[in-house]
Amino acid sequence: MALRANSSTMTTANRNRRLRRRPGIVRTSTLRYEGLKPVSKNRYFAQLRRFFLYLRVMGKPMPSDAEDLDDVLAEYIDMCWQEDGSHGAVSQLYSALTRFLPRLKHNLPVSLRFLKNWTSLLVRRRALPFSPLLVRALAGLALSKNRADLASIILVSFAGMLRTMEGVRLQVSQVLLLPDHRSMITLTNAKTSGRHGGVEQVFIHDRIAVDALRLALHRLSGDDGIYRLPPRSFYGELRWLGAHFGIRRKDFLPYGLRRGRGDGPFHQVREL
Repeated sequence: MALRANSSTMTTANRNRRLRRRPGIVRTSTLRYEGLKPVSKNRYFAQLRRFFLYLRVMGKPMPSDAEDLDDVLAEYIDMCWQEDGSHGAVSQLYSALTRFLPRLKHNLPVSLRFLKNWTSLLVRRRALPFSPLLVRALAGLALSKNRADLASIILVSFAGMLRTMEGVRLQVSQVLLLPDHRSMITLTNAKTSGRHGGVEQVFIHDRIAVDALRLALHRLSGDDGIYRLPPRSFYGELRWLGAHFGIRRKDFLPYGLRRGRGDGPFHQVREL
């Protein structure tokens, strides 16, 4: 019994002292947030603060158990839907509660049903699939404006089926130019590689895309970004290029590059 008591009363200072004996171990966070990206964590906290503010303003007591929380959360979701609130924000709130309190995951049936009902009512706006001809036209216009960076991102994103952020955040160090007009792109922060670990490698076989990439890489080095503007500017620039061809549709979105490459007939061939 004495040994059990001594082991259970080991202080935090003793644990930290033992960790310091191991070279190379640095604890910068808690396991509670492991695997959760900082952006997602900040969004979760923001929605939790908003929900607690709602409870305080409405004079509602803090829920004492899962059943009480389910009732007040379902009421909150219904209120947000009636007032045309953000479906994404409510989804983040539900995810935050079940992420930080895992025992709630299967104990909020009414709230989950309300959230699914709201989801079923959403009208999803799918991006317009870009055709190879449209991609060439957009890239050619960008080159005529001395924007080899913009042209290369458009072509490589289409040919390599890159996600929008993977394309606009592409760095010189991630690109390896190979013989025979090929290139290899290493993605270290891709959605799937971040989930399962490791890296992804994408091979670009399209001659036009590789030539544009080679032109954009001129005088760049190391960790320089290929796209010269902030990532948020890509959407506006793409719509600006499309407007030159009379394209002003709301579904003319950057994701159309990836969707056009995957859904269209181009997936059967290699070159633009």
